[in-house]
Order: sequence, then C-alpha cells, then structure tokens
Amino acid sequence: MHCLHEQGIVHLDLKPSNVLLDSDMNPKIIDFGISQVLNDNKSDTHGSAVRGTWGYMAPEYMVSGILSTKNDVYAFGMTLLETTSSMLISKPPREHPLDKWAWDAREDGRMDELFVPELLGDEPQLKEIKRCVEVALLCTQFDRADRPHLEDVLQMLHGLKEMPTPKKPSYMVDSPDLHDDDWIFVERNDLP
Repeated sequence: MHCLHEQGIVHLDLKPSNVLLDSDMNPKIIDFGISQVLNDNKSDTHGSAVRGTWGYMAPEYMVSGILSTKNDVYAFGMTLLETTSSMLISKPPREHPLDKWAWDAREDGRMDELFVPELLGDEPQLKEIKRCVEVALLCTQFDRADRPHLEDVLQMLHGLKEMPTPKKPSYMVDSPDLHDDDWIFVERNDLP
C-alpha cells in the first residue's frame, strides 16, 4: 500500500477480504476496481462518487468525498482492529462501532477482551498485539490530520517509532443525559 501512495493511488476499498497472503505470508492487496489517482502533487482531492465498503470508509470521504492517502490509513486501522479482535465490522456482537469498543477497552484496562484467544500467549506476544491495537486507534482517528502516514504506521508496528497517544474518538460525547453504554455520532460541518 505504501508503494501505491507514493504513486498517488488511493485504494478506497481496503478490507480483510481484499488482502491475500502469499506462500511466505506476505500480504498482497487485490481489487483495485474503485481505486483513484490523486492529482499531480498527490494532495487531497474530491471524488466524483463515494464508493467503498461501509465500516472501512474514512469519515471525510463518506461525508464530503475527500480523497487522500489517509482514507486508506483509516481502512487499514479498521482492518487491523477487525483482524486482531476477530470481530466483523459488518456483524458486531456489540452495539458500538469497533473503534469505539476498542477505545473503551483500552481506557478501562480491558484490552485483553479485544484479542483472539488463540493469539494470546506470552508477554512479548501480548505486547505486540496491544501495539497493533494502539496503531489501529491512531489510524482510525476522526480527524485525518491526526492519522499517521502509512510509512509511520509501518515503523510503529515494527517498534521503530514512538507512538503518540490516540485521541478520544470525536463522535464519543460525554453527556449527563447519556448512559455509560450510549453513543452518538456528532455531525461536524468543519470536516478537515
């Protein structure tokens, strides 16, 4: 994906079913049917129609059609959360979006709930899985300016770069009128 972004290509439909593994367990991205090429300077642009898979589309793309490499970073974060937790975005066993659920588990010290039980092992392995969740939360930040670039994501996953602390998802609103398990989306007119 990093190579695609260097060429100004945004995949726009990154999800687990579009990532295959070769015989050496190297990921291969497939299905470029809705990919878009950014303008010459590789900056943000607007797409003519919003296409993709719900749950993996970045908020600014769903609402305003803004195309950037950060769309794929968001989708990668959701893919990482889904893969690590073994919970499908399309069929959640909970009432909240996967990133909110992961955030709450992180904040409440319940990150072990996120993991596939078969993946849990010794402490170093648990540390790696927690790193994946932290990176995924950074990738799924509501404001695309808060999402890391893909090259930074790769360095963070390999432990070569310090991770900033993810911000609380902006659609999670604290209100005395809401119960602990309530959540709402906040519509923003000033999407970045």
